[in-house]
Amino acid sequence: LPEIFEKLTHQPYITGDYFTLADIYYFQCLDWAKKWGITLPIKIEKYLNTLSERPAFPKEMLMKWTI
Repeated sequence: LPEIFEKLTHQPYITGDYFTLADIYYFQCLDWAKKWGITLPIKIEKYLNTLSERPAFPKEMLMKWTI
């Protein structure tokens, strides 16, 4: 988590200035972390919100899963 936070402090997406498959992957991992009760820093919450609002973001990723 510290590495992700560090990257997002200096750039808008995991790999830099562009939305990539890595962002979709990290969205899923971080979303699962939230579902397991892990509190994420505000910067990462904002990142997740930014991703989910993108028109190109796979809407299936936003489904409400139960654990």
